[in-house]
Amino acid sequence: MFVREPSTPLKGEIVFVHDAWHGAWCWDEYLTKDFSDRGFRCITFNLPGHGEPISKGNINALGIDDYVDALASVVAHCDESPVIIGHGMGALVLQKYLQTHTCRMAIFMSPMPSNGYWGGLLRLLKNFGTWKALRNKDLFEVIRNPSVVRSVFFTKQTAPEKAKAWHARLGGESYRVFQELRNLDIKPISPSLTPTLVIGGGKDRLISIKDFKRTSRVHDAGLIIIPHMGHDMMLDHGHAWLTDLLINCMDFPVEQEVLPVVNRLRVADSAYRKALEPVMN
Repeated sequence: MFVREPSTPLKGEIVFVHDAWHGAWCWDEYLTKDFSDRGFRCITFNLPGHGEPISKGNINALGIDDYVDALASVVAHCDESPVIIGHGMGALVLQKYLQTHTCRMAIFMSPMPSNGYWGGLLRLLKNFGTWKALRNKDLFEVIRNPSVVRSVFFTKQTAPEKAKAWHARLGGESYRVFQELRNLDIKPISPSLTPTLVIGGGKDRLISIKDFKRTSRVHDAGLIIIPHMGHDMMLDHGHAWLTDLLINCMDFPVEQEVLPVVNRLRVADSAYRKALEPVMN
């Protein structure tokens, strides 16, 4: 567990849950400093089997419940009910955590759908020819190629040298977890207990806008689509602006009937804009 103390008077605590293959480092690159500069104590941690060398056999023994337990143990160290931000698979872990816990606010960033992601993983494997990952039960094969990682996690605006450095920090992922995604069906969360927000990128090549909308409906959550951002939006070039947006969402209630979409950013491609019309004001 890593803690970054605020540089201004304390407003609250935020716990960050990272995505598959990632580690606590992905938050500490930009966002924890951005949030601490604005008065938040930021807590990051590595899910079991992440952030340090571990054998394939060991990480493959881990399940989603192991990740949920790890999140619960981190939150137990908080002085007050925190805001929890989960990204990708981490957002799925957060959804499952909220079946038995509450928090000040839950933000699902680029979330895996509540009904799992097995179909999406199979599409990814087929598209990039990494069936070796399934044959050997070694999911690191999915992200072994730096060019694949750059195309699915980041946008074209991401500096190549940064994408290369971040790829070098990625690790393995549990094969058991991805098997469990086939039969996963997380029940809706009561918004009266934990206000929730779904935030996704219009250029996300892993999770679709349709999936973001479904997660929003399941949890009766607010929905924000940022047209210019990809999957790893915490590492994207708009991270400081993203921090401001999220802080505004923490300070003001998010109404389900209103879909606050970032439409002040220009989308040059008219066909792409048309595709986003259902979720744009």
